[in-house]
Amino acid sequence: MGDLFYFIFCLFDQTRNPITMLFEKAYQRLVQGFKKKLNLYQQIIDLIRIILFVFNNSSSILQTIQLNTFNIVYGSFRKISVLVFFCFLKSVKPRK
Repeated sequence: MGDLFYFIFCLFDQTRNPITMLFEKAYQRLVQGFKKKLNLYQQIIDLIRIILFVFNNSSSILQTIQLNTFNIVYGSFRKISVLVFFCFLKSVKPRK
């Protein structure tokens, strides 16, 4: 519902393109969602670190798990952000 009001507001604002504004807002939500997921993964990794420290005290397994998880999350975030950025560039039209 808030997006509809935002879109209507952008229609009456002559200085901004409403489609571009919606892309910007969608991109900001996407980034916030990935930051929350990354924070959740970091908490899981911290929990695994505590468990490994208490039982095994082995850090090599933990470093492997942490590196693999970070590569998966960061790689998917990078691909999606590049895709959204190119969609944003295609939607922007030069002003006359």
